[in-house]
Amino acid sequence: MRNKLSSGVLHLASTRNAFAARKADGSAVTWGDSECGGSNAAVCEKVAAGVKQVCATRDAFAAVKEDGSVVVWGEAKHGGDSTVVANVLDSGVRQVYSNSVAFAAIKENGGIVTWGDQTAVASVLARGADIVCVYSTKFAFAAVRADGSVTSWGDPASGGDSTTVELELHIMSA
Repeated sequence: MRNKLSSGVLHLASTRNAFAARKADGSAVTWGDSECGGSNAAVCEKVAAGVKQVCATRDAFAAVKEDGSVVVWGEAKHGGDSTVVANVLDSGVRQVYSNSVAFAAIKENGGIVTWGDQTAVASVLARGADIVCVYSTKFAFAAVRADGSVTSWGDPASGGDSTTVELELHIMSA
């Protein structure tokens, strides 16, 4: 491990008990508690090259590859298993964001894909929704659309329900 981290590290991401380093050669190296993503043995070939971003929840990592695909590992219930949405994560992903228990990926068409703990996952966010950026709290997400409006989802107590201020958010962005 020491030799893998002796040079070329561009970025670190962390779960509660593990780290992932994105290196200049396009690889991702992980260490720490394997239950928190510290071992990427199951996906090591997929993250050996072409990684452009690494993001973390409290127990899982997601890596965006140069080809727009996403590779995940770690605790399944916190985003380490993307089986349900794997078909839309195989290409066209621009960037991935995270909160403590889920991931949100912006697609090239402005749509968004979420996976992880169901309390923080959007039930429906339209394809081609013109999502520009995503922000998060511990258990919720908020997405800014190209028209300046905001869409939020996740645990209402964590900001996942913005319906009470929907009008103000729209007026403020106009």
